[in-house]
Amino acid sequence: MKLKANITRDDLEPVQLFNTPENWGELNKWIMAHTDYQERMHIMTAAYMAWNLACSIVGGDDDK
Repeated sequence: MKLKANITRDDLEPVQLFNTPENWGELNKWIMAHTDYQERMHIMTAAYMAWNLACSIVGGDDDK
């Protein structure tokens, strides 16, 4: 999958290699199932960075 610089809402498609959780609770449960604290923090950071990116794309926030 090649990502372009200016992604729009129309460009968003799920990556079929990975499960899509039903909600944030399910995602957080999966994250918390990892027993290593530092590993959990890395996963949580990546998850929320992805969330912020999606919000920026969907909301059209060009300042981020």
